[in-house]
Amino acid sequence: MNIIFVCTGNTCRSPMAEAYASYIMPKHNFSSRGIMAYDGMPMSANAETALTTLNIPHREHFSKSITKEDIEKADLILTMSSSHKRALEGFAEGKIFTLKEYALGERGDIADPFGGDEQTYINCLEEIIGCIDSLKERLK
Repeated sequence: MNIIFVCTGNTCRSPMAEAYASYIMPKHNFSSRGIMAYDGMPMSANAETALTTLNIPHREHFSKSITKEDIEKADLILTMSSSHKRALEGFAEGKIFTLKEYALGERGDIADPFGGDEQTYINCLEEIIGCIDSLKERLK
């Protein structure tokens, strides 16, 4: 299954989600994109620190904007917020959900840690981990 995580700039939330999901569900193909990403930006230093602190392996990441081709190839698109979902809904009917909606069956957003300290990023990643652990059960 091809699953894309989407956030705003593709430097914090979605690459952390991609790294963790790829780590615990290697049989699926995970990627991440941004709604307003500048292509080629590195992952935020605090996002990398959060992944390292929680012992989650990750590779070097460079931001990418989501494209029509990405949407067409995806089986499932999971956004970090309802605003990301609304931005894509006209292009991805039936396969776009917020991460919390799809994984937990509840409304809510994963708050953007951008500009926060290391602990803010760790807290964000822990919330993402909880959602992806539930996602794993759903994708069995």
